[in-house]
Amino acid sequence: MTTLIINCIGGLGNQMTQYAFYRELEFLGYNVKFYTGGFKNYTLHNGYELDKVFGIAPNYATEYEVQKLHSLFNRIKRKIGCKNNVVIQKHYNFNPSYMNYSKDSFIDGYWQSQRYFADVIDVIRKDFSFPPLSERNKGVAIRIAECNSISIHVRRGDYIGHSLYDGICDIDYYNRALLEITRSIENPVFFVFSNDLLWCRENLQLHNVVYVDINNAESGYCDLQLMSLCKHNILANSSFSWWAGWLNTNPGKLVIVPRKFFNGNIYDESDLYPESWVKI
Repeated sequence: MTTLIINCIGGLGNQMTQYAFYRELEFLGYNVKFYTGGFKNYTLHNGYELDKVFGIAPNYATEYEVQKLHSLFNRIKRKIGCKNNVVIQKHYNFNPSYMNYSKDSFIDGYWQSQRYFADVIDVIRKDFSFPPLSERNKGVAIRIAECNSISIHVRRGDYIGHSLYDGICDIDYYNRALLEITRSIENPVFFVFSNDLLWCRENLQLHNVVYVDINNAESGYCDLQLMSLCKHNILANSSFSWWAGWLNTNPGKLVIVPRKFFNGNIYDESDLYPESWVKI
């Protein structure tokens, strides 16, 4: 049986898409393993979180198994243009070739499209079951359930000045998203989640608003859970945000997203969002 090793790296949202792709490849009949060794020297975000947040225990790859596929011989083959055992995702649109393998491979990518796990959607929803909320977060969850709740996610911090992400979700984007929401949803109550709530308070012109400020980096996944519990969502160009909209189970949900996820035209983003989401 062909063995595939999925590289896992990045923040929680990235880890979730990589795990979802892992589950899809399992469904397709491959012997799939999950590699998390890259987090040993990884200083961004909060390290590997899938086990802590969801209690997930995939079939982990060993360093020896990874090194076999990352051998010097394979690196040389890649440099001279020959086929090798390392597969690197080059584009963000869905490509079915990434689902078909005839030899053992180490696979590196982000897989930010529902089409990469279309056969295991119910499995993913079950696997991504959050742990019980703290009492303070439960209080927010109750308020979310009692009203026409709209989550607003504003990601700043590491996005400020970033060539790929900065400036996409600016104040104009949020104003247009708010206009769309107020046209469609009666008596909305806004729940704002951000790594820069001061900016949100100073720039978002909101009434009936709750600024959710009870979670820190270690409990940031609780923000993801709370956003997913809202009836509707205004998302940022972030995989963390993307999963909040996707995990929202409201059948009549309105999910608003920025038309562009990346600056420039270097990536085809046509498959990045589910078709029902509203791009503005």
